[in-house]
Amino acid sequence: MVLLRHRRDLIKAHSTVGVKPINNRPIITLLPVAVADMITQNRGSGRSPRDKAARDEVARKRQIARIQSARLTFTRLSLGLFLVGLCANCAGDRFAGGGDRPNPQAKSISSTAEVQSAPSGDSGDALKSERYSRRALAYFSEIAFGSEFSQNAPVRRVRKWTKNLRISVQGQPTRQDRRTLERIVGELNGLIDRDGIQLDFTETSPNVVILFAPHGDFINHEPSYVPGNLGFFYTWWNNDMQLVRSRILISSDRITQKERNHLIREELTQSMGLMNDAWTYQNSTFYQGWTRTQNYSELDRDLIRILYDPRVKPGQTPSQVRQALRSK
Repeated sequence: MVLLRHRRDLIKAHSTVGVKPINNRPIITLLPVAVADMITQNRGSGRSPRDKAARDEVARKRQIARIQSARLTFTRLSLGLFLVGLCANCAGDRFAGGGDRPNPQAKSISSTAEVQSAPSGDSGDALKSERYSRRALAYFSEIAFGSEFSQNAPVRRVRKWTKNLRISVQGQPTRQDRRTLERIVGELNGLIDRDGIQLDFTETSPNVVILFAPHGDFINHEPSYVPGNLGFFYTWWNNDMQLVRSRILISSDRITQKERNHLIREELTQSMGLMNDAWTYQNSTFYQGWTRTQNYSELDRDLIRILYDPRVKPGQTPSQVRQALRSK
């Protein structure tokens, strides 16, 4: 048996088995299987068994070194994540964000989904006094618990403001932007007045900043910004689930005034604790797809009322909220 060690011998072997090389390159796969196996197994066949044992030992040591290196990397990563979590808990603040972007793919999905319309008023399942319809309570659970973007584990507890929101408007708002914002603030104040907090405008010590800027500059103002969103909010809360700070970004380019009016309404409302979006109601401010709704639906108003009902406290779970709302 002749062992093939060189390219030249391999070409000769092709000639022997009647295979013509293509572009002066041998076609190994056309060799008989036994010959190909022989080439693979006997490469460097002039070495002794002792050499093979030495190579095997070197390979074994390299494998052990790779395993030890992977274990060390995992240990360091785990320690780093533990320290980051420890620091976050010491600081006492957690955070989450959400945004709104044009999404043709999402809109095509929504066209095939089962979409309902929010009612103009409570239906027969509505309860009297300060109680809410089952539909409103179900939608509240969908919107109030969780958030679009978050660096924390999913939060299944109420997050809300317990102190006045002091809003500072910055950047490049249009005159219509300011009028829209003032109108929305007035609507929100009318919906949350029973909880004893209000939204006010200020230029000093704000806890809510609304910035109008080109969307390409968003990342310079908020490092956690998720690219593609033309409206974006980011909120912080403490260990008691009380919201303490919020930053809202509204694009000053690429959108119409009507679209910007909608973004102002959605991002400000979501930063108050209704942080999630859903496909459930297409005329809702919290609709997942790209939309231009200019007013709250009646269901939206109920969600805001529920969140700032005095019986609903920061930190409550969905079941605790339902229980609390059964009381007078």
